[in-house]
Amino acid sequence: MKALKRQDIMASLLVAGADPNKVNDAGQTPLDISVSAGDLDSVRYLLGGGAQVVHQQYSAELHSAVKSSMRSGNLTSLKNLLKKTPQLINYRQKNGYGLMHLAAEAGSDNIIEYLSALGMPLNTRSHTGDTPVHVAVHSGRIRTLECLMSCGANIEIPNEEGNTPLHIAWTMPKMVKMLIMAGANTEYANLVGAMPIHLASKKGALEAVEQLIACGVNIKSHDFDGRRAIHVAIHYPRVMEFLVKQEAEIDAKDFYGESPLHVAVQELCFESVKILLEAGADSSMQNHHGDTPLHFATLKGDLKVVEVLLEHGSNPDIANIRGYTPLHSVALSALRDKNAP
Repeated sequence: MKALKRQDIMASLLVAGADPNKVNDAGQTPLDISVSAGDLDSVRYLLGGGAQVVHQQYSAELHSAVKSSMRSGNLTSLKNLLKKTPQLINYRQKNGYGLMHLAAEAGSDNIIEYLSALGMPLNTRSHTGDTPVHVAVHSGRIRTLECLMSCGANIEIPNEEGNTPLHIAWTMPKMVKMLIMAGANTEYANLVGAMPIHLASKKGALEAVEQLIACGVNIKSHDFDGRRAIHVAIHYPRVMEFLVKQEAEIDAKDFYGESPLHVAVQELCFESVKILLEAGADSSMQNHHGDTPLHFATLKGDLKVVEVLLEHGSNPDIANIRGYTPLHSVALSALRDKNAP
């Protein structure tokens, strides 16, 4: 392929949004390949299109020196490295972490401030879309998060999964509060429609859930399946109890017509089943297939759940859309066991 044609194709791809810093299975970017091929015109073109000098173009000794400077927060050492190798300012690891990411991971706030003063972008993204703010949150670096925010970092950028820093802060309630106070969007939905309240509830992070709700998060927010926090928290009774006390809608239906009680029964979460029933959940509610929680309990063969549902008024004669009652489900389970290999 002629050089001019090759660059025309590169131009079309870059205009269409192609990422010039993506790596293949061998850890190579398009820039690496062009360098290996001695295609200087393409090298210049890719650099002009945003390609960055990446990990493999430096010696193992230099990689080690960079990491050591970051871990120790040795700004003098980093300055010396940059003086000797100016192109190191564009340093990238194979995962796309640059100097700012590494400083955030190590909690080297002095290096972050120095790099920011040099004009290095604070919102640079790794190959998974993580910014230095994501990295600081992942690493539990509260002071580093403060440092990045004071330097002007954007706390709202989502990564490739659609998660903002607030989505992943559920392990650190102080970070949750800090991000919200700084204006983080508490209602931002990731690629599956989950908001920070859903992730915190699903992980059983009670303190984070408390912090989010204290800051005014809408407890009725739902994901793309129509599930609310009380649907996804069923594995964590303490979170369930808190959500019930906060007047979460205990009979809220998701887009399949299932209530939190349906979900708790299917997941065999007996404590959450009891919490919901004692809070007044409808034990005979039907989903879009006409199944009640009792249908699921009998299919699961869980006598304890069956008994507590019946104690709370579940109607054993309700049929689903195929005409099956819970008693049919019990009979079906025997047939299924007989035919099992």
